[in-house]
Amino acid sequence: MLTLLLAMAVMAIFAGVIASSIAFDIKRDREEELIHRGVQYSRAIRAYYKKFGRYPTKIEDLENTSNLRFLRKRYKDPMNCKNSATSNGGRSGGRRPGSTAAGAVAPRTRTAARTLTRDGRRSRAGRWP
Repeated sequence: MLTLLLAMAVMAIFAGVIASSIAFDIKRDREEELIHRGVQYSRAIRAYYKKFGRYPTKIEDLENTSNLRFLRKRYKDPMNCKNSATSNGGRSGGRRPGSTAAGAVAPRTRTAARTLTRDGRRSRAGRWP
């Protein structure tokens, strides 16, 4: 009877460790996907600038301008599962409050402050130098 109880306790601990490991891996996969999607937007903006000599004013310019497509589709943010394809809060064009004169603003996600490294420490990924 005691060995059965001990075995159940060990299995519960093992299941807890595996569940946290799976959750950690899922979060890492989402972060990798976020980086991939950011690179796609960066390439699209770079190609648009190279073609027209100016930056796009809205996301629609990247999707279809004079029958040229620089971006395949609008990507959803995998970190918070909302359709926040722009880094300016979903508004087309214009500046975000607190942005620089050039309009450079870091994209924000709800989980940027909670990013952890493999050993459980906080990452510097979401902070400015």
